[in-house]
Amino acid sequence: MDEMLLTAAALAAAAFNGYTMAFQSATLYWGKWLSPNNDLLPTGMQDAITPPAQSTRVFASLALLLAVAVAGGFVFRWWAAPIILFASFFGSGIMKMLFPNPDSDFFRRKILNSLSQRESTYRKEGDYLRSEVAQDLLAKLRTA
Repeated sequence: MDEMLLTAAALAAAAFNGYTMAFQSATLYWGKWLSPNNDLLPTGMQDAITPPAQSTRVFASLALLLAVAVAGGFVFRWWAAPIILFASFFGSGIMKMLFPNPDSDFFRRKILNSLSQRESTYRKEGDYLRSEVAQDLLAKLRTA
C-alpha cells in the first residue's frame, strides 16, 4: 500500500512540476514576444506578465519533489530517495510535454486573466502608472 501511495505522490509531483515548467516556458515566450529585439532584457517582459502565484508554484513543486524523495527513503531505504528524486524530476520533463506549447492560447489566456486582475487591483489602489502599463500589455497580448 505504501508503494502505491508513494507512486501516486511521485506522479502527482511530476505532473505539478511539469505544469509549472510549462507555464514558466509560456511566460518566457510571451514575455519575449512582447518586446522583440530587446538585447537589454533577454527575458523580455516575462517578469511583468508572470502571475504572482507562479513563484509559489515553483517553490511548491520543488518542495513536493523533495518531499516525495524523502518519503521514498522512509518507505524503502535511504538509497531510494535519490533514485525517486531523479525519476520524479525526469518524469516532470515528460509531463511537461503533455501540456500545451508555450505559444498556445491556453497559456496566453491564463496570462491575460492574471494580468487583467492585477490591472484592476492597481486601478483600485490608485497605482495608475502600473495600471496603464498593464493595460498596454493586455492590449498587445489580446492582438496575438
